Amino acid sequence: MKNFIKLIGIIALIAVIGFTFASCKPAAEPTEATYKSVGSDGNTYELVIKDSAAKAAYKPKAGDTYVLTITFPDKTKKISSGTVAGGSVDSGFTLKPTGSETTFTVTVSNEKMTAILGPIEDINETVAAVSTADDRVVITGTVNTDKLTKDAYFSYSSSVAIVTLSDKKVSIALGTPTSKETEPATNWFKVAASLNIFQIWGFTTQDQKYDLKGVEKNNAGGDFRLVWADNKMTVSQTDKALDWDDGNGNKYDISWVNNFTLEKGWNYLYYAQTVSGKNVTFTGSATPVTTPLSSNFEWKVVSN
Repeated sequence: MKNFIKLIGIIALIAVIGFTFASCKPAAEPTEATYKSVGSDGNTYELVIKDSAAKAAYKPKAGDTYVLTITFPDKTKKISSGTVAGGSVDSGFTLKPTGSETTFTVTVSNEKMTAILGPIEDINETVAAVSTADDRVVITGTVNTDKLTKDAYFSYSSSVAIVTLSDKKVSIALGTPTSKETEPATNWFKVAASLNIFQIWGFTTQDQKYDLKGVEKNNAGGDFRLVWADNKMTVSQTDKALDWDDGNGNKYDISWVNNFTLEKGWNYLYYAQTVSGKNVTFTGSATPVTTPLSSNFEWKVVSN
């Protein structure tokens, strides 16, 4: 029954770290540059890049060395070091930790770090911190999965959602959908002349190996999705699909019972499933994402 709601309008899964900015002046020594930021997770990130050629007029470049220090709220630290594999101030630096073949990218702006893309292998760290500087709403939760590996990390973001997934924890920074031209049109629904909603059913990695889905616990068959409403609206209707074929020759009568209110902005929209013979009912309910995720539902990573 888990396939009753088909995932569409997929947005790519990412491993992206954004920051609220805390400016730090470059070191006085002209042969190194320092970038310092504070993440929304409370950690302090400091990147120092030193010129391999020791020239007076310094711009970080390939071949230079770097040291990235992460200071946690309890004052403990982790330090990654290695070389600059490529990039620039404008495009971001590709950094290669000593003893690792896996690189990660740091983007910078005006002496601050703005993002870290990818896992930092030499310190076994992929920090789940995202920027709230652009007024995104950040939701967090745990992930029920045995599928989470390095393969699930991808450096991709959209204007609507930035997803960070690591150590069985998920953080999603939700922006405001802009228009049908800049976001997938299949995610938009007009429910009245002046009321629109935008739905996200789930996320997938760019290599199509994994899906991150909101599901009802104990494989009960329900799901939840993230829904943005441009104004507060009440939904009260029942939709039916008779003789729905599950693809295996089994036919069911499906009902979606909707009687809930969407607040303006982002909401969780839940659908709990009940089955009686060939009759399947999905009952909807909604809460703003500022309230905790319902205890009956969870995030789950599954293989495609």
